[in-house]
Amino acid sequence: MRWFGEAMSTLLSMKAAGKLSAADLLSGADFTSSKQPYGLSEVFNSAYFVMYDPNQYQGLTSADKAKFDAGRALAATIGSSGYRQVVLSENIFRRESDSWFWQSKVNIDTAGQLVHEMFHVAGFSDNLFGWFKVNGKSLNDSIHEHCGITGATMR
Repeated sequence: MRWFGEAMSTLLSMKAAGKLSAADLLSGADFTSSKQPYGLSEVFNSAYFVMYDPNQYQGLTSADKAKFDAGRALAATIGSSGYRQVVLSENIFRRESDSWFWQSKVNIDTAGQLVHEMFHVAGFSDNLFGWFKVNGKSLNDSIHEHCGITGATMR
């Protein structure tokens, strides 16, 4: 996981130096407060994982809740004072799904998706996954290469 530590440290340094655009960062007071993690250990220590429960308010937006309820979500990261809550759906653990949403049988890249969410815990938006490169590959492709299950799908 050396590549992960290097990529995360580089991005955290760029963020601290103000070298990332607003589109690369998650917005909202919970992600821009002084309690924002600025080191690798702080990122891991601020992550709190919970399973999605449709009967319990978990701080999801109505759009995210609708995706979870429809079975189209794998995970969502929510900012909160002092920690980041990563809400996981049962779909993140699916193997050989034949759900209508996936269109065919697929295996979900659970480990890769969890690493993806750790970048959200650090305050980075999905925009960053498109342009930030690790050894010439997009961040998501690098995550999948180093953490992924062979033949699995990462969204």
